[in-house]
Amino acid sequence: MLKSFCVSGYRSIRDKISIDLKTKKYQKIKNTRYECSYFDNSLSKIAVFFGKNATGKTNIIEALMDLCGIIKKGTDFKEVAKNLNYKSDKISFMIELCSDKDSYIYEIVFNEEKILKESFKENNTTIYCFEKDKLDYKNNELADVKPTSTTFLEILKNTSEKRILNFLKLIYEFYYPQYADLITNVPRQDNFLRNFSKFDKNTFENNKDIVLEVLSFVDDSISGFEFKDNGNEKFTLTLKRCEELDEKSDEVDFAFENESKGVIKIIILLSGIINAYKNGGVCIFDELDSSISVSSLIYFINGFINVDENKAQFIFTSHNVLIFDRNILHPNQIFIIKKEDLGTKVSCLNDFELRNDKKKAYLNYLRGDYE
Repeated sequence: MLKSFCVSGYRSIRDKISIDLKTKKYQKIKNTRYECSYFDNSLSKIAVFFGKNATGKTNIIEALMDLCGIIKKGTDFKEVAKNLNYKSDKISFMIELCSDKDSYIYEIVFNEEKILKESFKENNTTIYCFEKDKLDYKNNELADVKPTSTTFLEILKNTSEKRILNFLKLIYEFYYPQYADLITNVPRQDNFLRNFSKFDKNTFENNKDIVLEVLSFVDDSISGFEFKDNGNEKFTLTLKRCEELDEKSDEVDFAFENESKGVIKIIILLSGIINAYKNGGVCIFDELDSSISVSSLIYFINGFINVDENKAQFIFTSHNVLIFDRNILHPNQIFIIKKEDLGTKVSCLNDFELRNDKKKAYLNYLRGDYE
């Protein structure tokens, strides 16, 4: 699970910004309407970024995923350094994750030429720290290593450092569809055919009740689905809807390709969402609510994310101010993204003095009270 994330020097993010999913010390969750929207370890199940166009919402999402790529591959830091903010001389990332038993903090600072700082902690104990060209690590064999093309984390993957491997398992639980434009702009053409994988097919068929529950948020007429085998472990999908004929309920087939963009988008995302929902993970979406109605999004938040059965965290950007509502989200789960002096700034709604009678905070937001 994600506890916090910090970034600076990346694209429009010049100064350090922090996203914290932990509850505050004074924040009461038990026996409140927000109890189901937090895990037992006081981590939020949801975080939503609101902001005008070009404020940097997507940059925050992509900074987090670029850091995940560096952690997974090690060699990506020079490629990511191409995103250096025009007024910055370095990019800085920090991520804090936790499992049921342990917590981990990884930090890396770099420019286009080299790593300036890199450190890794488990349960607040430093495992290694590289800074000012010196490595502090118990293994003397790495004492003279000065990484220029990869990270120390990548080097240590091949050692017996179980702590690092456990940290990597958490990183591989991040789910982020990187081609959202292909999801929301599926062409409606007779020759268009989307193939689903065997993994998708098995996930849908083994979790039919969950699939139909989520689809009901966007279209409650969907009563079933069926996959057709096209060979080479590729499948096409048909949705079924009920139609009343002669006092009997019959199911009518509808090709997936002819569905609305909202239904198409949810279906394409659903395998990853269900896997995280059941097993734990972090689902990250840029504009999850595009092509999805307000009521559908609220049903999804209240009926799927903020429930005891959900083991996943959901982080997404939104332009839909109608979910900027303290009856739906705790103020600590709402992040306001704005731009000052060409730089992205982040504020948490919880940082503002809020009157208890101001439940519909979106009205204040639209007035610019949180700018």
